[in-house]
Amino acid sequence: MSEQTESQITFTETQLQALTRLGISTPELYAQYPNSHHNAIETLEQRGCDALPKDTVIDEMQIYYGDVAYSPAIQYRGGKLIGFDPNAYAKPADNECVSFRINGLWAYIQVAGRILVDLTGELELPPMPTEKDVLALVAA
Repeated sequence: MSEQTESQITFTETQLQALTRLGISTPELYAQYPNSHHNAIETLEQRGCDALPKDTVIDEMQIYYGDVAYSPAIQYRGGKLIGFDPNAYAKPADNECVSFRINGLWAYIQVAGRILVDLTGELELPPMPTEKDVLALVAA
Protein backbone atom coordinates (compact mmCIF):
# COMPACT_ATOMS: atom_id res chain seq x y z
CA MET A 1 0.00 0.00 0.00
CA SER A 2 1.48 3.36 -0.95
CA GLU A 3 1.86 6.16 1.55
CA GLN A 4 -0.54 9.12 1.23
CA THR A 5 0.91 12.47 0.29
CA GLU A 6 -0.23 15.67 2.00
CA SER A 7 -2.48 16.55 -0.94
CA GLN A 8 -4.23 13.14 -0.72
CA ILE A 9 -5.05 13.29 3.00
CA THR A 10 -8.76 12.96 3.75
CA PHE A 11 -10.59 13.54 6.99
CA THR A 12 -13.58 11.83 8.50
CA GLU A 13 -16.84 13.64 9.04
CA THR A 14 -16.35 12.94 12.76
CA GLN A 15 -13.05 14.84 12.78
CA LEU A 16 -14.61 17.81 10.98
CA GLN A 17 -17.55 17.78 13.39
CA ALA A 18 -15.08 17.85 16.30
CA LEU A 19 -13.56 21.08 15.02
CA THR A 20 -16.96 22.55 14.17
CA ARG A 21 -18.29 21.73 17.66
CA LEU A 22 -15.37 23.62 19.15
CA GLY A 23 -16.50 26.64 17.16
CA ILE A 24 -13.16 27.11 15.45
CA SER A 25 -13.90 25.99 11.93
CA THR A 26 -16.46 25.58 9.17
CA PRO A 27 -16.87 23.01 6.40
CA GLU A 28 -15.78 25.65 3.87
CA LEU A 29 -12.53 26.39 5.71
CA TYR A 30 -11.93 22.69 6.19
CA ALA A 31 -12.26 22.14 2.43
CA GLN A 32 -10.00 25.10 1.63
CA TYR A 33 -7.26 24.34 4.19
CA PRO A 34 -7.22 20.55 4.72
CA ASN A 35 -3.57 20.18 5.80
CA SER A 36 -3.83 22.87 8.47
CA HIS A 37 -6.97 21.19 9.78
CA HIS A 38 -5.26 17.79 9.79
CA ASN A 39 -2.37 19.22 11.84
CA ALA A 40 -4.83 20.93 14.22
CA ILE A 41 -6.92 17.78 14.69
CA GLU A 42 -3.82 15.66 15.27
CA THR A 43 -2.42 18.12 17.82
CA LEU A 44 -5.70 18.42 19.73
CA GLU A 45 -6.17 14.63 19.77
CA GLN A 46 -2.62 13.97 20.97
CA ARG A 47 -2.07 16.87 23.33
CA GLY A 48 -5.38 18.59 24.03
CA CYS A 49 -5.85 22.35 24.34
CA ASP A 50 -3.55 23.03 27.29
CA ALA A 51 -0.92 25.67 26.66
CA LEU A 52 2.74 24.74 26.82
CA PRO A 53 4.24 25.49 30.24
CA LYS A 54 5.54 29.04 30.61
CA ASP A 55 9.05 27.70 31.36
CA THR A 56 9.24 25.62 28.14
CA VAL A 57 12.66 26.01 26.55
CA ILE A 58 12.23 26.55 22.82
CA ASP A 59 15.01 24.46 21.30
CA GLU A 60 13.60 24.65 17.77
CA MET A 61 10.88 26.71 16.16
CA GLN A 62 9.74 26.81 12.56
CA ILE A 63 7.19 29.18 11.04
CA TYR A 64 5.30 28.02 7.95
CA TYR A 65 3.11 30.07 5.62
CA GLY A 66 0.51 28.33 3.47
CA ASP A 67 -1.65 25.24 3.83
CA VAL A 68 0.89 23.14 1.93
CA ALA A 69 4.28 24.44 3.01
CA TYR A 70 7.17 22.14 2.19
CA SER A 71 9.76 24.16 4.04
CA PRO A 72 9.63 26.67 6.88
CA ALA A 73 9.86 30.35 6.05
CA ILE A 74 11.66 31.11 9.31
CA GLN A 75 13.71 28.76 11.53
CA TYR A 76 15.15 29.23 14.98
CA ARG A 77 17.41 26.90 16.92
CA GLY A 78 18.55 27.64 20.44
CA GLY A 79 16.90 31.07 20.23
CA LYS A 80 18.94 32.07 17.18
CA LEU A 81 17.72 32.65 13.66
CA ILE A 82 19.22 29.88 11.53
CA GLY A 83 17.05 29.94 8.43
CA PHE A 84 15.02 32.32 6.31
CA ASP A 85 13.42 31.26 3.03
CA PRO A 86 12.19 34.32 1.11
CA ASN A 87 10.12 32.15 -1.24
CA ALA A 88 8.32 30.43 1.62
CA TYR A 89 7.98 33.78 3.40
CA ALA A 90 6.18 35.35 0.43
CA LYS A 91 2.73 34.33 1.62
CA PRO A 92 0.51 33.23 -1.27
CA ALA A 93 -2.33 35.72 -1.76
CA ASP A 94 -4.91 32.92 -1.89
CA ASN A 95 -3.66 31.11 1.20
CA GLU A 96 -4.01 32.76 4.59
CA CYS A 97 -2.30 30.17 6.80
CA VAL A 98 0.43 30.51 9.38
CA SER A 99 1.67 27.68 11.59
CA PHE A 100 4.31 27.57 14.32
CA ARG A 101 6.02 24.30 15.14
CA ILE A 102 7.80 24.41 18.48
CA ASN A 103 10.05 21.52 19.54
CA GLY A 104 8.30 19.25 17.05
CA LEU A 105 4.75 20.20 18.13
CA TRP A 106 2.25 22.24 16.12
CA ALA A 107 1.81 24.95 18.74
CA TYR A 108 -0.09 27.56 16.72
CA ILE A 109 -2.21 27.20 13.58
CA GLN A 110 -4.26 30.00 12.06
CA VAL A 111 -6.28 29.92 8.83
CA ALA A 112 -8.20 32.82 7.30
CA GLY A 113 -8.00 34.79 10.54
CA ARG A 114 -9.31 31.89 12.69
CA ILE A 115 -7.05 30.29 15.25
CA LEU A 116 -7.40 26.50 15.14
CA VAL A 117 -4.69 25.76 17.73
CA ASP A 118 -2.86 28.07 20.14
CA LEU A 119 -0.72 26.31 22.69
CA THR A 120 1.76 29.19 23.02
CA GLY A 121 0.18 30.55 26.21
CA GLU A 122 2.68 32.74 28.01
CA LEU A 123 5.73 31.49 26.09
CA GLU A 124 8.18 34.14 25.03
CA LEU A 125 8.60 33.51 21.32
CA PRO A 126 11.67 34.63 19.37
CA PRO A 127 11.13 37.95 17.61
CA MET A 128 10.27 38.04 13.93
CA PRO A 129 13.49 38.63 11.98
CA THR A 130 14.29 42.10 10.76
CA GLU A 131 15.92 42.92 7.44
CA LYS A 132 19.21 43.34 9.34
CA ASP A 133 18.84 39.82 10.84
CA VAL A 134 18.23 38.31 7.40
CA LEU A 135 21.19 40.12 5.85
CA ALA A 136 23.45 38.92 8.70
CA LEU A 137 22.25 35.37 8.15
CA VAL A 138 22.97 35.56 4.42
CA ALA A 139 26.41 37.08 5.02
CA ALA A 140 27.39 34.37 7.52
